[in-house]
Amino acid sequence: MATTTHNGMADVMTMWTSTFFDIPLASAQRTLGMTQSRDVESAVWKGYDAWVRVTTAAIDTVYTNPLFGEWVADALDRTLRLQNWGQTITSAVAASVVPALGLPTATMLDSLQEEVQALSAHLSAQDTQLRAARAEIRKLSADRMAPRKVASRGPVHTDRQGPPTATTRPESHTLAAA
Repeated sequence: MATTTHNGMADVMTMWTSTFFDIPLASAQRTLGMTQSRDVESAVWKGYDAWVRVTTAAIDTVYTNPLFGEWVADALDRTLRLQNWGQTITSAVAASVVPALGLPTATMLDSLQEEVQALSAHLSAQDTQLRAARAEIRKLSADRMAPRKVASRGPVHTDRQGPPTATTRPESHTLAAA
């Protein structure tokens, strides 16, 4: 890492004068047509570069300070202890509340999941059997409904007039008048 020295006060003054004098003056001159846009850009970049140098120097100073390192290490240690304490409290409360409320435990949920999977496999097998039975029923129904050849019983007589009616009954079937 290259070590560079920064004149912090000069950078702060450059940043301040750029923000409050150079940029507004260059913008006004650009608006009036007295300068080109690159003069405004130059003023902005001058202030930005000074701001980056000041910020970098401040961060470098903080990180090289041993008190900052101790403070961060202490804060991290306290955060981890608080997290561990919270997990312990949560485990203790959950262990006492779950049985009291009748909530299922993890092993109960695992066994329930296994039962559901077994039932799913059983239903899949039954579904396969049902599909096969339906296919067999369709095949048998199609065979039954197919036209069949009937053996001939002789000639068909067409001179018959149909079943007897009340007006065409033979005399033997009518009631005798009293």
